[in-house]
Amino acid sequence: MSDGDALLAAIAAHPDDDTPRLVYADWLDEHDDAPGPAGRASSSGGAGPGTNAIRAEFIRVQVAVRRLEDRPASEQREHVHLWRRQQELLDNHRRDLLAPFTGYLGTFDVVFDRGFVSELNLNAFEFLKHLAEVAALRPAPRVRLTCFGRGHVPALVVCPEARCIEALTVCPIAGECPEPIPDPVFGLLGNAPHLARVEVLDLSSMLVSDPELVLLLNGSGLPRLAELDLEKNEITDAGLQAIVASPKWAQLRRIDLSRNELSDAAAEILLAAPPSPLEHLNLRMNQIGPAVYPQLLERFGGRIDLF
Repeated sequence: MSDGDALLAAIAAHPDDDTPRLVYADWLDEHDDAPGPAGRASSSGGAGPGTNAIRAEFIRVQVAVRRLEDRPASEQREHVHLWRRQQELLDNHRRDLLAPFTGYLGTFDVVFDRGFVSELNLNAFEFLKHLAEVAALRPAPRVRLTCFGRGHVPALVVCPEARCIEALTVCPIAGECPEPIPDPVFGLLGNAPHLARVEVLDLSSMLVSDPELVLLLNGSGLPRLAELDLEKNEITDAGLQAIVASPKWAQLRRIDLSRNELSDAAAEILLAAPPSPLEHLNLRMNQIGPAVYPQLLERFGGRIDLF
């Protein structure tokens, strides 16, 4: 392992500690490369800094900015040049700061934390196209991925690089016609070995049925799943019973079942459910009548959204 790799490993092992990041910035300065395409000419006409020097400065600037975030406004105003320089680096050296990732990212698709990419928001096409580049980012960022339709899911679940995904959204596409029988995609999602870091799964408006939900919940995968969005699907009381009876019930903190096909029987299922870490349950716009609201509110209090 090279000195640079060892420093990156230290940053990953101690994400809250600024010291390894600043030491790595020094190492980058010591190993600056020749100016690349993003390098800018100096005022004297010479070549601008190389990629490593740019990244080193960005680390130091963002570390300084983070340390000032909780300081009084008067003190922050004394250092406004740091925020200005941070924006200049983001505007003029974005490709250097994102290296080795070369795909397209909009302004809000990437989050930097003290000099390093900490979060990426990608669609499945970009992710699958740039697998090696995403995997090469160090320390590994959190990845929030959007799949348009179900078509990308089979390729995604067998991809080892998917282990960096923490949030996954599957969106409907115009003209997509769901199969009338349980879709094997949900079985693939529920058993995917490389989606072990996924905490948020958004399947809203995907016409998910009860049998498909069973395939998803009873799989051996998704060990960290904590938020499940099933808004506007075809989930009935049987589907809710499957959620409560599944191993995932003991780990889910947020569930959105709004705009489905639940009836008053859903109240009986929930009142008989074992204890769970549930923090929020959205049941709005179902067929649950007000007669069962008092029992549900007594059991779940402010954790349940009924109207």
